[in-house]
Amino acid sequence: MIRDTNKNRIHNSSLNTWIKTLLLTALLVALIVGILYSIRLSRPQNMTELREYSARRYAETSIPEHRFKYVQIGNRIAEYCDVKGLRQEELEDFLKEPYSDGVYHVKGENNFKYLILREESSALTPVEFCFFEVTDDLYKQEHFKKTAFGTNAQHTVIFSPYTYAEAAKEIYSMYGPEDIVRITVTPRTENNTPELAAIKKEIGSRNITEREAIETFYNVISRATCLGGSDKNPYYNMQNRFSYSFSPERKDGKRTDEDVTEEELTRAVRYLTIRLKDGTVLDRWKYDAVKGCFFEYGGVVTEPLDEADVYALNAIFGIE
Repeated sequence: MIRDTNKNRIHNSSLNTWIKTLLLTALLVALIVGILYSIRLSRPQNMTELREYSARRYAETSIPEHRFKYVQIGNRIAEYCDVKGLRQEELEDFLKEPYSDGVYHVKGENNFKYLILREESSALTPVEFCFFEVTDDLYKQEHFKKTAFGTNAQHTVIFSPYTYAEAAKEIYSMYGPEDIVRITVTPRTENNTPELAAIKKEIGSRNITEREAIETFYNVISRATCLGGSDKNPYYNMQNRFSYSFSPERKDGKRTDEDVTEEELTRAVRYLTIRLKDGTVLDRWKYDAVKGCFFEYGGVVTEPLDEADVYALNAIFGIE
C-alpha cells in the first residue's frame, strides 16, 4: 500500500499553521488583557491616589489657590479645604452616595476625611477635613450655619472646644487605640539650612507600633482639648514652658516667647503621621515639646497639655 505522503504533508502543514495562529491569538489576547489590567491598576482607586496622580500631572503647571468650605457634620460645623488640581470628569467617577444635600461621600474612602461638594453651579469640589469651628462669637456662628453645606435643622449646632479623640472618632472613625496601626514620627520641615538638616538627619524618623505606646498616645489625645482654627494663630502666643538638654542656658532661668532658637525647635517639634487599620492616614498633627501642645495647619492648637502627658509623649517620640 502506497501512502499519499504529499497529502499528509499538506495536512500537517495546515495543522501547524492553525496551531500557530491559535497560539498567536492567545498570546495577543493575553497581552491585551495584561495591558488593560495594568491600566486599571494604575488608575487611582481612592482620593489619596488621585491626589498623588494629580500632583505629578500638575507638578509644573499653575494650580488654583486653596479655598475653604463649611460642612455640617453631625452637630458641628467642620471647615474643609479644597483639594487642588482635580478634573471634573475624574470627580464624577469618585462620587459615592450622598451624605446630605450637596455633600457626597467619596468612592474608596470610608469616613469624612474627604468629601465632594456639589456647588450651586453644579461644579464638583473635592475637599479635605481641617478642623471643627470653635467660637463664642454669635455673628460667626450664624455665618457658619448659613454658609455650610448639608445644614440639618434637626441637629443643634455647637461651637465648643473638642478633644482630638472626638474629632478623630467623628471624622476618621477612630474609636480607640486598637484602630491605630502605626504612628510615624519625623522632624519638622521648616528652615532647612545645612546645620538644621544635619540635626534632622540625626533625629531621623521612627515608627511607633508598640501597643502600650499607642495606648498612651491615644489617652493623651483624649484629654487634648482643641481650640479650633483661628486667623490669629494661638500657637505663637502660647508660653514656652519646658526646657531640655538641647535648650540654651538662661541666666535667670526664665523663658520668653522670643528666646526659642531654630535648633531648639528642630529638636523639640515632631510631625505625626497616623495610619489606621482601614488604611486611612492622618497627617495634619504636630507636637511641640517646648510649648507642650499639639498643633497643626490652619491655626489649630490644643490647650497646654498636662506635664505628665508631655513627658509621656517625649518618651515615645525620643525627646530628651
